[in-house]
Amino acid sequence: MRGAPRPSSPVLLAAGLCALIVGGCGADDTPAGPVTIVASDYDCRAPGPPQPRDTVHLPCMLDASCPDDLVVGHRGTGGNFSLYTPENGLSAIRLAILLGVDGVEIDVRHTADDKLVVLHDDSLKRTTGVEEDITDMTLAEATAVPLSGDSYPGDFACERIPSFEQVLELARDRVFLIIDTKTSRGDLVAEALQRADMLDGGVISVSNVDTAVAAREAVPGVRVQLRPDDLEEYAEIAPRFARPIEILEIPEREIEAFLPTAAAIQAKVFVDIFGRDADAFGSGNLQQYTEPHAAGADIVQTEFPMWVLRAMDRDHWAELPPHRDLGLDSPLLRR
Repeated sequence: MRGAPRPSSPVLLAAGLCALIVGGCGADDTPAGPVTIVASDYDCRAPGPPQPRDTVHLPCMLDASCPDDLVVGHRGTGGNFSLYTPENGLSAIRLAILLGVDGVEIDVRHTADDKLVVLHDDSLKRTTGVEEDITDMTLAEATAVPLSGDSYPGDFACERIPSFEQVLELARDRVFLIIDTKTSRGDLVAEALQRADMLDGGVISVSNVDTAVAAREAVPGVRVQLRPDDLEEYAEIAPRFARPIEILEIPEREIEAFLPTAAAIQAKVFVDIFGRDADAFGSGNLQQYTEPHAAGADIVQTEFPMWVLRAMDRDHWAELPPHRDLGLDSPLLRR
């Protein structure tokens, strides 16, 4: 129930999860018991898009009355600390679906010919090794550039910078999209969602309020996620929207303060838990992952979705694939 802290027991946190899957998939579409996930399930050898888990109910991402505790994978299944796939690639989204996350956060930028690609940085250097900026490239040029995948166990030779349209098609009816709109062209993102008939399948997530306003002006039905640091900042930006925003991304320390406002506008409360990721990596303590949901957050975004799902008793796998060597030690990587 919004407005009151939630039970902290992992068993209670997992209780009440919806059993329906958008798209009409039944329980027979996914394995009944624990599975072993291998790299060929999601890398270039993958036979096709995976089916979502039966713990995932996509409408809950926008339904304020849905009590499910929801998990979003950062840049798919991790950014700088991704263990299994290149960030923001199609393989990362396939793995996220296999793990059973509710949503994935992706980063969208526009090209020189005003098309959209999924890429975090303006420069391609960090994720591809190519010394170019995305705004100087056409869509055709950008989507021909391989993502750097040599450090990950598996076959990622086919991975390229994906177009936004490719990601929309893969995510459709499988996983919700938190679209971190790095481009100022919020109108392009909103129009792409509308063309794909996915206005209910993702939100435009922005720090720049003008980008969200432009998106709503272009497509009034587009869903928006904003990032106020506190209630004072929210009060300044809220009047710019005729229809309330759908997701409030706030600092974890502000959860209690925002609960009445979120309830009043029927918005979801979203928090990044990267600090908890660092704590879990160092200490091996998974129980602390349950605390933001217990405090009233609806959605958490994590660098390590497999560990958050385990803390919530939503780990359906018997074994995960080998991971890349981060050069760092963690008790969680020794299990």
